[in-house]
Amino acid sequence: MFQIFPVILIALFTNSYQSDVPPTKTTGVPKPLTIRLENGEFSIGQTLLTANASLQDITQALGPATRRITRPSPANTIHAWDNDGLIAYESNETHLITCVSICFAKYELNFDPITAYEFDFKTTFKGDLLLNGYSVSSQDKLTNITSSVPNIKCINGLPLGVYTYLVSNHHITIRQINSPKIHSIEISTAYKQ
Repeated sequence: MFQIFPVILIALFTNSYQSDVPPTKTTGVPKPLTIRLENGEFSIGQTLLTANASLQDITQALGPATRRITRPSPANTIHAWDNDGLIAYESNETHLITCVSICFAKYELNFDPITAYEFDFKTTFKGDLLLNGYSVSSQDKLTNITSSVPNIKCINGLPLGVYTYLVSNHHITIRQINSPKIHSIEISTAYKQ
């Protein structure tokens, strides 16, 4: 052990221990995901989603899905990004993404076991959701969104707490089930005129 000590001291003073490879820059905290719906465009991160969005487009923005759910109805397949609090609905007929749902709160299992499984993410959405410049948070109530999002237009609402609006020429469905807070916001990829 005493023979190694002088070698370490020499290395410290001569900088011969340094690598030719520059150190990598690490931030320690990943940048939060930003989802935008404004000026008629829907984007996740830097990826623009159109009415022709495919699973490959969403995977480009988020990486591979953590789960795939084939519903009893043959209408669509659900792709879940559990760590991001997101799901995407893929049409089984066209294989295009029809909408993306952003989860702000978990369903209670006593509500509906099938729906609860679909929305039972490891985490809820922690990124930024911008609707015409308004930043939606997990603490928002429906009234906050409807009074704060510019140019939001109500299309319909159901007594169970499901409301559909037109924002930036896209349909959004806001679910507020058994709570005054928002459970999820679903954004259609199709442009509406």
